[in-house]
Amino acid sequence: MKIFAKLEACRNSCGVVCSSPEAIKSMLLKFIEQLHALATYDFSILAPGSSMRSNRELARQRDVLSRRSDMADAVVRVVQLWKTGVVIMDEVDVLLHPLKSELNFPIGFRDPIDLSGHRWNLPIHIMEGTLFASADGKLTDGGQSSTVSSDMLADSSHPGHEILTGLSQAIQAGYAEHALQRTPHAVLLDTGFYHKTLKQHYARWILLWLKKNFVG
Repeated sequence: MKIFAKLEACRNSCGVVCSSPEAIKSMLLKFIEQLHALATYDFSILAPGSSMRSNRELARQRDVLSRRSDMADAVVRVVQLWKTGVVIMDEVDVLLHPLKSELNFPIGFRDPIDLSGHRWNLPIHIMEGTLFASADGKLTDGGQSSTVSSDMLADSSHPGHEILTGLSQAIQAGYAEHALQRTPHAVLLDTGFYHKTLKQHYARWILLWLKKNFVG
């Protein structure tokens, strides 16, 4: 690989390599792409058959996979070489920021993340209870029919009403004791107040969500 040969020559001469961050990132992303392609390929389909045309296609596929493997091996040598050097980065806060890199892109098949749906519905449930108790005192179902809020709107005797009433009283007490800040929104100022007063109400509120989604 020409890149490795140039870097090796630079190291042997105690030289300095100047590069843009995009070049470094693109090489690492290309490495990941090659590994992903090899890891997800079904090598059992490469067995030769009776058709000459199919066998020619299989031979082409083997050549492609071989080139991918060779490229991945070459990048490994470059990365190992980098580990023996020192990197100096300008504006490191921007270069290492995960949301400001223009080279982050998904590859492969789209798979759901762990606890897909639940991992953002639970925070929404907690925030809705907080907004109800600290601000407007109104519940919304968000257009969904399978939430705790929608059950509460349909049932005036739902235990969630009692829980939110207790949470609202606790938050109002926090305002009075200056353990919570009212503006620009509810802000916790005293963690001791949370553990002593608020946590039990939030635990009961979250328990409703757990029963709704995991217990039935």
